[in-house]
Amino acid sequence: MNEILYPGDHDSDWVCDCKPGFVYYPKHDACYDLYTQGFCQAGEYVDLERPSMLVKCTNNTCAEANKVPFRGRCVVLGRHDSEVCPKVKRIRYIVGVNTTTLELDCIEGNDWYSRIETEKIMSYAGANRCNNGTKASFDGICGQRP
Repeated sequence: MNEILYPGDHDSDWVCDCKPGFVYYPKHDACYDLYTQGFCQAGEYVDLERPSMLVKCTNNTCAEANKVPFRGRCVVLGRHDSEVCPKVKRIRYIVGVNTTTLELDCIEGNDWYSRIETEKIMSYAGANRCNNGTKASFDGICGQRP
């Protein structure tokens, strides 16, 4: 569930790799959602060592379950929090992972917890299997970028 298919090098070639906003952890050969407990101990969340972009566990300074620190507050990931994220007309911004920077940000969308469970088709505009955090990036198969 934490991976999607990316186009490969040939027309009929598809490669499974981490979804945008997820990171590859080689010890488990699996992808994990950033800023969640994932494979980490209780009281920690999956994070990235910067600038190396290696996956690590970070101590969660928020005492309440399912909350993470963001902009000086403890917030629920995937939810709209009017103290830190705007609502512009009918668009509510939620606390989520910016898939470009892999940092917490206010992103456009609906609350993750109110999604319809039967939703199977998901689109990730601009998804690239060579983005930071993917297995392909970790394995070095993406080549050198200019």
